[in-house]
Amino acid sequence: MKIVRSIFNRLKELEIGTISKGLEITEEKIVSAKIGCGYYQGYLFGRPVPYEEFTRLDLDNPTEQKLTA
Repeated sequence: MKIVRSIFNRLKELEIGTISKGLEITEEKIVSAKIGCGYYQGYLFGRPVPYEEFTRLDLDNPTEQKLTA
């Protein structure tokens, strides 16, 4: 954890954005937020969907949508 925190701190100093990928459980998001990650991706937020369904998403209101896949 010290190594990860150190990397995030250095990236912040360099003004390089970070994304935590592959999050599957809430605890992973909590840890990512505590170390300063600003963006998240993974099954915790949504499952992969077909292209046709993705293009119908209203990306301005992501919490309002239900995906079928």
